[in-house]
Amino acid sequence: MPGSHGLLVAADTVDEVAARLEHVCARLEQPRRSCSEPTLDALARPASGSGYRLPEDPRRHDVALESAALASLGAHAGPGGGERASAAVA
Repeated sequence: MPGSHGLLVAADTVDEVAARLEHVCARLEQPRRSCSEPTLDALARPASGSGYRLPEDPRRHDVALESAALASLGAHAGPGGGERASAAVA
């Protein structure tokens, strides 16, 4: 069982595993949604020296800054509207 996130794929041959994995990845693929840009300096300051860091992939902020996600939380995407939700990771 994967500890946090993952996918176990099994089959009789390596080629079958590759085909199944490709199928799953194709089904999960979604276009990137448009969102505001994170204010990285503002996010980095509280993370500095805390043991937390900003995600290496800047697209990880999209989840916190995308307007539909903000609306589902009752937040509004204005200046600074999602920056507190875009958190550093341990």
